Amino acid sequence: GTVRIRQDWVEITLQTFKKAFGIEVEEGKWEDFEFQYVKEFTKQFHSEQWIFARSAEKKFEEIPEGTHLGKAFLKISGGPLIRAYVLREGDTIKDMMFTGTMHMVPGDALERLEKELIGLKVKDVAAIKEKVNWMFRRGGMYPEGVQIGMLEESQLVDIIVQACKQSYES
Repeated sequence: GTVRIRQDWVEITLQTFKKAFGIEVEEGKWEDFEFQYVKEFTKQFHSEQWIFARSAEKKFEEIPEGTHLGKAFLKISGGPLIRAYVLREGDTIKDMMFTGTMHMVPGDALERLEKELIGLKVKDVAAIKEKVNWMFRRGGMYPEGVQIGMLEESQLVDIIVQACKQSYES
């Protein structure tokens, strides 16, 4: 039931924080707002609308004429899986999407990065790198910067560039 789901969620979250940030975490007394937070996330994670909203297969089900889709993925041992999808039109990123099993703070960082990358030239690695660095940097996209457990900036840049290159092979 719901209690077991919450216990599983808490256990997985604690283990993820320990592994991602190399810290020890102890579960303390739960506050009412924390129970509400878990309840909302449990409801969200079981919603088909939420599950399929971040589906690249659904988003890129039909590729418009004159565009090409590139895909790349990276699985970090003991860490996240990240996939990058780049829809190229001419030499420009027309659309893109990240999917995978990343744990990040803030949670919408990659969605914001997607919007920032749209319109860039697919071969402009310096501009792509600049946007990724801006996302991670304190005072950049967010005052406190972005943390994506076990994923480094250079790895994110590499996967985006790989998807851009792969769009020429599709």
